[in-house]
Amino acid sequence: MVAGRSMEEAPIDTAASNHQTITTSNYKLYPNPNDGNMIFEYSLQEHSSGTFILYDITGRVINKYKLTAGQSNALKISENELNNGVYFYSVTIDNSVKAFSKIVIVK
Repeated sequence: MVAGRSMEEAPIDTAASNHQTITTSNYKLYPNPNDGNMIFEYSLQEHSSGTFILYDITGRVINKYKLTAGQSNALKISENELNNGVYFYSVTIDNSVKAFSKIVIVK
């Protein structure tokens, strides 16, 4: 967790499959759990900037991904070096945290 920032947990939609899918109206991360390979689908308006940040359980940043503006995008994330465990991610749009939730890695 990043100190000094207000973060909210994204709702979990489990209707699509046996795997949890983290969704908001503009974001979807799946599968969850996964083996380090995941897809983050998002919608980002033109002239907006965004970042997807992956953290370990201690809050250390593992990786940052820049989000590209456009109607519909998919970011393929391959973090094969991650160990089994719980990780967190945040979605920041125009310097405002829009989502913060967890992802589980199982190999």
